[in-house]
Amino acid sequence: MASKDLLAALLASTLSPEVIPHDLTYHTKQRPPLSTRQREVLSLLAEGMMTSRIAETLGISETAVSQHFAKARKSLGANTRWHWPCLVV
Repeated sequence: MASKDLLAALLASTLSPEVIPHDLTYHTKQRPPLSTRQREVLSLLAEGMMTSRIAETLGISETAVSQHFAKARKSLGANTRWHWPCLVV
């Protein structure tokens, strides 16, 4: 299997388990899909934004940003704040 297909499957698995190619499902751990807000928070974190700036950008509290991030990290199975990008790449 091409690494491009594997990367696409990994990224898709963070969005919805239904879009994972059938031949890859036995290799991937089924996780609950991320909410839209969780994906937004992760996207802004990936751009290098700090929690306060993300809160301002999304119009939510810093506590809400932290909670969305914590839930997304748990859904992805990441142990630390720096582990989650490795799981979606």
